[in-house]
This record gives sequence, C-alpha cells and structure tokens, in this order.
Amino acid sequence: MNKLLITIIFSFISIIPASGKNWSINQAHSEILFQIPYLKWSEVTGRFKKISGTVTHNELTGVPQKVLIEIETASIDTGNAMRDGHLQSHDFLQSKFYPLIVFKSSKITRLSSAKFDILGSLTIKNVTRPQRLIVKSSEIIKDTWGFENRFVKFSTEINRKDFGLNWNKTINAQEFLIGDVVKVIGSIQLQPKLTPQSKHMIPDTAYIRDRERLSRGEIIQTDLKKKMIPQAKPDKKDFSGEFQVKKVEPNEISSKHQTTFWWTCFTILGFFGFVGVTMVGFYLKKALVRVYTNQYDETGSIGFLSDLMMISLVFLYSLTYWFLGWGYL
Repeated sequence: MNKLLITIIFSFISIIPASGKNWSINQAHSEILFQIPYLKWSEVTGRFKKISGTVTHNELTGVPQKVLIEIETASIDTGNAMRDGHLQSHDFLQSKFYPLIVFKSSKITRLSSAKFDILGSLTIKNVTRPQRLIVKSSEIIKDTWGFENRFVKFSTEINRKDFGLNWNKTINAQEFLIGDVVKVIGSIQLQPKLTPQSKHMIPDTAYIRDRERLSRGEIIQTDLKKKMIPQAKPDKKDFSGEFQVKKVEPNEISSKHQTTFWWTCFTILGFFGFVGVTMVGFYLKKALVRVYTNQYDETGSIGFLSDLMMISLVFLYSLTYWFLGWGYL
C-alpha cells in the first residue's frame, strides 16, 4: 500500500509543469572572448561587443531548462580595425549575410550544485554543429538596488573549419599563419529584470549609501533621520556666556553654486565682452584719425594718445571682469 502511495505521489509530481523563470543577458557586464593561435607561438585575442539571449531556469530544481545565446558578428573587436574588417568579410564571418552566431541548448545535465553540462547546437554562417559547454553558475545575488543576478562562466573550443572559416596563409611548406582551433571564454551576467545603467551613474555619497541600506532593510527610518539632522558646533562665547553658531558669509554660500556650466557661460561672456571693448577702442582711434587727419602721426602724440585709450579701455574691462568673476562672486 505504501509503495503504491509513493508511486502515485511521484507520478503526480512528474506531471506538474516545471516553474521556469526567464533570465536575460545583461550585455553591460557580459563578454565572450576568443583566442586563436598565430605563427605557432602567439595568439590573436578578440571579443564580441554585442551579445544577447535568455536562460530559462527551473526555480524548483535549480537546473536551467533552455539556453539561447545570440552574438552579432559585426561586433567583433580585436583591437585592429583592418583585421576586424577582414574577419567580417567573405573570408570569414560574412557579417552582411550572416549577422548572428547562435547557440541553442538541447540537453542540460547537472554535474554538481553549481556546474552543468550543456549540450546544444552552434550555428555560424548557416552551418550548424553540435557543441558542448561546461558551465559554472553562481547562486542568486542581489545588487545594491535589489535586482537579482546570476553569473555564468564557461570555456570551450571549436574548430573554425567545421563552419567554413577556411582562410589561411602558409609560412612554410607545412605550417600556416593562424591555427584552426579557437578557444572561446564566456563570462555572462543574467537578470530577470535588467538593472538600469543609469543606476551606476548615481554619485557615491554617505547619504545615498544610507538610503540604499534603508531600501534593503539594513537600517530603519529613525537611524537615517538622525544622520540627516545637522549638529551645530559651538564657535565662541558672547558676553552672556551662551554659545553662538558660526555664521557663514554670503560669498561662501554663493561660491558653492558656481558650477562648471556657470564658469563656462561666464568665460564665453567675458570673451565677447573683450571683443566688444576692442572694437570700441578701434572706433575711437578711427574717430581721432578723422578729426586730426593732417596732424595724426602714429609715432606722434595723437597716435600715442589713441593707443593709450585702447589699452586703458581693455585694462578697465579686464579689471571689472576679474572683480565680478573672481574678486566678488
């Protein structure tokens, strides 16, 4: 009777649909690298800058159900623009005709608590071959904003000639410029909901860290409010014996609000002002020439006077500009 009951229970469990949760690749913190032998002793190393895909994860058993990875061939990057163009050309990936490299899983076996054997198909240039990945996966990790993360690492090897990537050059009778076996290394971040990239641009301050700790439940609202209340420090005693709080000068307050944008605008305004003053000086000099046409001489007293007027105008403007910008504001 007991054996029959156990059999019925297991049969019932087996027909319950598995709980699958989709985890998407976060491209910002994922990369797929490759290495190929060059001249027997060295390697050419590169990466693909644009990758996407999903992993359907069974949250009950902890085993992935499906894996899909798509790589944009035009995003290949080896640090050399001419070589990248050659790799995208007809000799290799033919990116215009075959924009994606695709890996799809067909069977996933758990090797240990965090290690999986994934058998699937790899498609390059419309040629599909079986491919095996040995994958290490982390547990769920929450970032500082509460978003869930899993991190996956794997390495494998492929023979490029299996996919029609046959280009080569001989260096002697029996040796070739580049090797056939390509080593592929992957480090991928998976998230059910991607962390917005703008989150990483938030300034790092003590107050913001405390706000994040509050959202994670590490501190309570009362603790945060205590930190927000400014503590007045005593400066000196007056004749009544009571402490006085140090006063902040207006110049000290206003200087904090002069941002880079403010200084940029102020500098541009100063430049146009300088041009304007110079033009006024030239106009005054021209007026003197018209009034004293016969007496004007560049080396004479009137010429000297006109030059002095221009210099004085520029000097007065510069002094006013400095006083407003740095001396007072």
